[in-house]
Amino acid sequence: MPLRNQFESEAEWLEHMRMYFAAKAMHAELMTCGVPGEACDALVRAIKKTGESPEDHIARVAYEMADAMLAAREAKS
Repeated sequence: MPLRNQFESEAEWLEHMRMYFAAKAMHAELMTCGVPGEACDALVRAIKKTGESPEDHIARVAYEMADAMLAAREAKS
């Protein structure tokens, strides 16, 4: 992962971190979908309730998680 001082601005660094955290969250969701069982079934039910496509749901949730992670990080500092 690049160091904070490698970015030209704070905003650029935060956007990079948002993308990084979203990718990690999306990976976790995809892994949950890929393993049959209760967790996968629960995720599929949650997606169906939203009316979104699985792709749109996973992308939206990944960014929501990334935003929450950045907010928690900011609150801690």
